[in-house]
Amino acid sequence: MRITVGKKMWIGFGVVLLLLFVLGYFSVSRMEYMKERVDAITESWLPAVETLNEMNYEAEHILTMTYRHKDEQDKVKMDTIELGITQLYNGFEKNLKVYDETLSTAEEHQIFVQLQSAWHSFKEVNLLTLNKSRNSEIDEAAELLADGQVKFNSMQVNFNKLKLLNREGAIAAANEVENANRSGTIMIYSTMAASLLVVLAIIIIFHYQIVVVLRRVTAHIVQVASGDLTVKPLLNRRKDELGVLSKAAEDMVVSLRLAIKDTADTSSRVATMSEELSVGANSAAMTSLQVATSIQEVSNRSEEQLAGMEEGSISMETIALGIERVAAASASVSEKTQSTSRHAEQGNASIIDLVGKMGVIQASLTDLEKLMKNLSARSEQIGEIVTLITGVANQTNLIALNASIEAARAGESGRGFGVVANEVKGLASESGISAKRISDLIRVTQLETCQAVDAMNSVTEEVASGKAAAEETRNMFSAILTEIRTINNEIMGVSVTSDQMAASTEQVSATLLLTASNARLANENAKSVVQASELQAASMEEISESTSQLSKLADDLQQTISSFRL
Repeated sequence: MRITVGKKMWIGFGVVLLLLFVLGYFSVSRMEYMKERVDAITESWLPAVETLNEMNYEAEHILTMTYRHKDEQDKVKMDTIELGITQLYNGFEKNLKVYDETLSTAEEHQIFVQLQSAWHSFKEVNLLTLNKSRNSEIDEAAELLADGQVKFNSMQVNFNKLKLLNREGAIAAANEVENANRSGTIMIYSTMAASLLVVLAIIIIFHYQIVVVLRRVTAHIVQVASGDLTVKPLLNRRKDELGVLSKAAEDMVVSLRLAIKDTADTSSRVATMSEELSVGANSAAMTSLQVATSIQEVSNRSEEQLAGMEEGSISMETIALGIERVAAASASVSEKTQSTSRHAEQGNASIIDLVGKMGVIQASLTDLEKLMKNLSARSEQIGEIVTLITGVANQTNLIALNASIEAARAGESGRGFGVVANEVKGLASESGISAKRISDLIRVTQLETCQAVDAMNSVTEEVASGKAAAEETRNMFSAILTEIRTINNEIMGVSVTSDQMAASTEQVSATLLLTASNARLANENAKSVVQASELQAASMEEISESTSQLSKLADDLQQTISSFRL
């Protein structure tokens, strides 16, 4: 059965984990046992001892308070003592029940029964003693106290026995804890030592089973990487992953050795063939260059002829274009001169009409100037009237003031006259204000009227100048109209001659274009041949360069292969 390296590692790790689990389980079990023993001490033995101490204290206190009750004469204090003793009875009974729950052995149970019996006897004697003491039977109470002391001593013996049993139980539990701790420590150290030994054994086994083999394979691969293919076989008969790795390394060396031999043979053949191909490519390149040179000369001469034809064709096209432009310009000028003639006639008529209208405007401006002067005169007259109204208003205001003064002097009888005087004074003030506003408006109107008269004078002068200029323009339009008619007749003759010249130049240009097209076609064919020759020469150069590079690569490959030892 073949066990792989992974399974071996899992087995080793499983053994280590198992040892750790056993160690942990034993440690936990020991700790649980020690916890149980400690809980027994803290929850059983120690509480039992505390309960016994409390019962011993309560019994002693009952006996002491009984002595006080016997010696006490005050009934109130006796009641208080009896109440305290009753509480101690109840506490003792309660502690008996608590301790009964902590009993663990038959001997302890037997002693506890004796303690209960002694307690009941002590309690019975004590109750009788309290009864005798309350009835002031001192002698009988003293005898009962002596009997109670005997009962108490019997209880004390039982208390001591129970305390001794609890002390011995606590000591035994502590010894068990100590023994468990000691045995657990020994077991833990023993398990740890065994675990270390097992881990060390696993490491040693892994070292010889894995590390040694890996070192051999690594040395084998490093020797191959340095170019030495004469390495000896590993001769590893293992069936796990390391055996597969060793077999793969040996197969790799064999395959690499065969590949290097095949590559060396191929590179030798490639070097020989590249040299032969380089010689043929150089010869073909020289032939292509000679053909390209011859065709290039033919192409250059055809280009010169084509250039001359194209220049002649361009010149004829330029002449034809110029003649066409002259003809078109002549026709356009003829049309424009005719249009200009019509516009000149219309302009002459407009000037004549303008001269007539300027005369009418001049007459209207003269009449308007007269009206403005009359308006200025009327404004001056209105200003005089307003001045008169202002004076009357001032006099009326003065009279109203005097009337107010007289009315004030007249007293009650002149009150109505005073009211009328005030109204008259108010009307006089309003009349004065209105007259002042009218005076201001008239002053502004007179100023604007003067400005309008001055403007009318300027406009009249400008209209007179415009009328004279219009007369002069009319005379000039008449002369221009005569000249335009003469030019129009001459341009029509030039247009006919230009049309005849344009037809002749078009025929010559068509002939030159046909010749140039044939020459261009021949030149393009020659260029195509030249380009093909150049491309062939370039291809031959590239082939030659590629063969050189191929030869160099073959040499480099042979040098690389020579670094391997087969």
